[in-house]
Amino acid sequence: MKPSTELFQLIKSLDKSEKRQVKLLSGLYSGDKIHLKLFEAIDEQKQYDEEKLKRKFQNTKFINRFSAVKGYLYDFILKALIYKDLESYEHLSTSYKVSILVKKGLKSQALHYLDKIEKRAEKKEDFETLLSVSKWKRQYSIDFKSLKKAHEYWAEQQDRYNRYLSSESRMSNLTFLYKKVIALAEVKGNVHSETDLFDIEDIEKEIAKYESAIASLKERDAVLMIKTTFYYLIRDLKRYYALSEELVEFLLKNSSKQMFREAHIILSLSNHIFACLRTGKWDKHKHYLKLLNDYPVNTIQHKDLKNRTYYSSKLNFMLYTGQFKEADDLMPEVESWLESQKNKLPVNDQVIFQYMFAFVLYGNGDLERALDYLFPILNENAFKAIDHFYTSTRILNIIIHFELNHLEHLEYLISSSKVYLKNKQRVFESERKLFNFLSKAVKQQPSHNDWKAFRDEISETLKHPFEHSAQEYFDLLSWANARVNETSYAEERNKIYQA
Repeated sequence: MKPSTELFQLIKSLDKSEKRQVKLLSGLYSGDKIHLKLFEAIDEQKQYDEEKLKRKFQNTKFINRFSAVKGYLYDFILKALIYKDLESYEHLSTSYKVSILVKKGLKSQALHYLDKIEKRAEKKEDFETLLSVSKWKRQYSIDFKSLKKAHEYWAEQQDRYNRYLSSESRMSNLTFLYKKVIALAEVKGNVHSETDLFDIEDIEKEIAKYESAIASLKERDAVLMIKTTFYYLIRDLKRYYALSEELVEFLLKNSSKQMFREAHIILSLSNHIFACLRTGKWDKHKHYLKLLNDYPVNTIQHKDLKNRTYYSSKLNFMLYTGQFKEADDLMPEVESWLESQKNKLPVNDQVIFQYMFAFVLYGNGDLERALDYLFPILNENAFKAIDHFYTSTRILNIIIHFELNHLEHLEYLISSSKVYLKNKQRVFESERKLFNFLSKAVKQQPSHNDWKAFRDEISETLKHPFEHSAQEYFDLLSWANARVNETSYAEERNKIYQA
């Protein structure tokens, strides 16, 4: 049986401060601390090698309980991370601290501490913590000088509890609605036609209902985020752009209140940069890309997230506007940064960068190397799970083989892609037309008039707004225009940018 690599993956996901936290917590324990020695040995490995670890510790007492020590170390690391993150989850941190004070018989101190936490949580609109504080306060009896004072106090506590409960309930409902929108995107994928809008009218009504009852900044943020995601899903780009800008400006305006997480602000900036790209607002794109690059962050994780979104946004802009030479110049810097992110970069982002690099090479005419970058996406199961990029990769792969005149492979590639997309029920009309055109091109080289006819078919198809989803990662119309006008794909994309 193959040894489990879960412990290795957990250790490799840690940043420097988290590794330090593991060692600090270990310092509080006595004994031989063999778990810490195992932690350091695994951390030194680039690929997990259990046999090598066993040889390293073969003369130690714990070799006969190697699996048990691995399990203990896994739980120990999670415990260290809980201690490190406890302050990030104020309602949990508050509960622990208040519980300690109560057990020590310091009830008045506990209530005083709860008052301070409540004031801070109200400023942040942290309804989860406020509800937790209110529950704690309702548990304790207080000595009052009069019955009237007691009644007023408990009436106020009940009123606060009800308000916090109502706010937390609304936020919970908004979170559920957001997940419904995300699930719709994951199940249906990109909207292909009006028939895909079956569930969407009901969601639109729900959004309107919650929007009319906004009672806090947190609720406003949630509604804006839901609407932005929703209108992008149905490809209403005009409203998508306006809402994503409203969300970003709202978050930046309120960032000093420390109400919203840094990751949320960074991702919202990245999303709006993409909205600027999709709607051709180049000056706005430049403005918000600079805002993203200059945005101050306080943790290594947020710095990594900022770099990831900045590099992907910058590369995407260059590819979208046909600036392939500039993208090629940027590639070594991005690849160097990605090397520093090994074992930390989510699979989705690995696919994005892998595809972008292939696209850069394609745009610069280095077709064979472009295929090398596409190969892992097409053949590694973890990458295949990212459907929209996997589909785009298949199409770019077919186009590169066509341009390399690999006609013997092309028929199979087209056929297998048709089957794949049919099974996924995600075939766009423009993709069908591409496959039909290339199937004929395998048998007979297309004439100039054939290319013009294909270009006109794609142009007509793109009059339908949902078809633009298929063009987000490769523009078939620019590709066809390059053949008709005897230019390059880069030149055709650059014409759109310069227009």
